[in-house]
Amino acid sequence: MNQRMAVMCHYDFWQKPGDQLGFASLAQSLQALNQPELKAELLEVLALLINRIRYEQFALNDLPHNPLQVHARYTREQILAGFGVTTFVYQKPAREGVLMIAEQNSELLFVTLNKNEKQFSPTTMYHD
Repeated sequence: MNQRMAVMCHYDFWQKPGDQLGFASLAQSLQALNQPELKAELLEVLALLINRIRYEQFALNDLPHNPLQVHARYTREQILAGFGVTTFVYQKPAREGVLMIAEQNSELLFVTLNKNEKQFSPTTMYHD
């Protein structure tokens, strides 16, 4: 499995760096997910999600080690792991705004599309 995809999977389930959770390695983190009930449920969810794909997805050919695809949906942590800025032992703090990755000649733009009045002030309720 691609190392970055494995890190993406780690953060999908655990949301924290591995050493903070007591995992000695990425392999140990993923092995903890090796449970028959979890696998069965994930296969059901994946089948549903695959049927919801509306657009053909393409690899980011300009970024050879990046597992992300154009027209796919990702969480912020998946994107950061896909670009390699979040690793098994380091979780890049990032929120909205611009994240520049000079060594990859990339800029990531994060916006909040769904805002509500409880979480955002009137000055930040503009439409991204």
